[in-house]
Amino acid sequence: EICGNLKVIGTINASSTINASQAISCSSDFRFKKNITPLTGSLNKTLLLQGVNYNWKTEEFPERGFTNEKQIGFIAQEVEKIVPEIVYTDSKGFKSIDYSRLTPVLIEAIKELNTKVESLEKEIAETKLQNKKLEELNERIVLLEKINTNSVTAETQ
Repeated sequence: EICGNLKVIGTINASSTINASQAISCSSDFRFKKNITPLTGSLNKTLLLQGVNYNWKTEEFPERGFTNEKQIGFIAQEVEKIVPEIVYTDSKGFKSIDYSRLTPVLIEAIKELNTKVESLEKEIAETKLQNKKLEELNERIVLLEKINTNSVTAETQ
């Protein structure tokens, strides 16, 4: 238990529930970064991720302090194939996921979906306009057919 500030440079492994009454923040200032490039293909990556429910093997790994409660998450080995930047391997070969680093991927996936939605909405609006024009043309054809039928009937009388 720490009352005050804690700065950790490295990895914190957590195997139980963390109750944070404040916030956990990670350095993100532009001035700390270089080789910055936008994420691409985030939607495809997100679609490949498989969320799972599971229980920890508490009897096999008592030193880990795992809970017996049902969990929700991902399998690190599967995530590593898709988003390797968020998976870490410890000295014994066990893998972990930094779930907070998945957030940018999810945000970019949402933005990609939004772009698709906007494109579809525009396409739907254009289709509705074309349908309206076709309906107007159809009404003109019906009117012209009536006029033509009336003039043919008048000529035959």
